Amino acid sequence: MAEDLEQVERELNEAVSAVLNRHKLLTTRWVLVAEVLDEAGQRQCASFVSPDLRVWDSLGMLGFILEREREAVHAAERHEDG
Repeated sequence: MAEDLEQVERELNEAVSAVLNRHKLLTTRWVLVAEVLDEAGQRQCASFVSPDLRVWDSLGMLGFILEREREAVHAAERHEDG
């Protein structure tokens, strides 16, 4: 299974880079979190990162996104409350 995940990360890196490059964006680092079904049909959370991404870099990126999403939720709630 670990070998499969390494191949998945290689393919994801190529795919992420290709898509962003088509839109004139240079990929430096990326993190992908996905809910997946394993062979037994069980849901799991899988995470993939760009090559050579340090743990503290990925944690910083995830923290930034988490805060941005929290602010978006709070803004939506404030808008709904009028």
